Amino acid sequence: RFTQPEIQRSNLAEVILRMKAFRLGEVETFPFLNPPQPQAIRSGYLLLEELGAITQSPEHGWVLTPLGRELARLPLDPTLGRMLLQARHEGVLHEMLVIAAGLSVPDPRERPDNAREAAANAHQAFAHPESDFLTLLNIWNAAPPLTVAHGVRTSGNALRRFCKTNFLSFTRM
Repeated sequence: RFTQPEIQRSNLAEVILRMKAFRLGEVETFPFLNPPQPQAIRSGYLLLEELGAITQSPEHGWVLTPLGRELARLPLDPTLGRMLLQARHEGVLHEMLVIAAGLSVPDPRERPDNAREAAANAHQAFAHPESDFLTLLNIWNAAPPLTVAHGVRTSGNALRRFCKTNFLSFTRM
């Protein structure tokens, strides 16, 4: 009961996008138990406008664009969704799926107190000199796959060993 309500702590872009897609009315007038702050609402609208998900119409106010409708169908943060839609257009969807997944969880690299130097050395093998995003992609590409190949599902043991050796979280991977 002493925690600030989630609607008042979160980025409202996703809430606004879903409300527009489901035609639930305007977020400003929706009967929330604890309404969000006006500044948070403005920030949500501005982010969606920057992403190209909404546009302002003189007669209808904020309306979803075709891209906004497509974004609303994705079950993730609009910013990550926009990255994926653009990646599809650019022909790099596979790579961006890995990066977006990496951004949606805590960093998979572990740095235990008793092995900081060993962990740093192991992580250096994946480091990209120009981009933390490409470092995430390097980690993913180096990991043994958990897939079905020729009708046989590979075991998670290889991935567990890879994670342990390279100071990575198996759960996050």
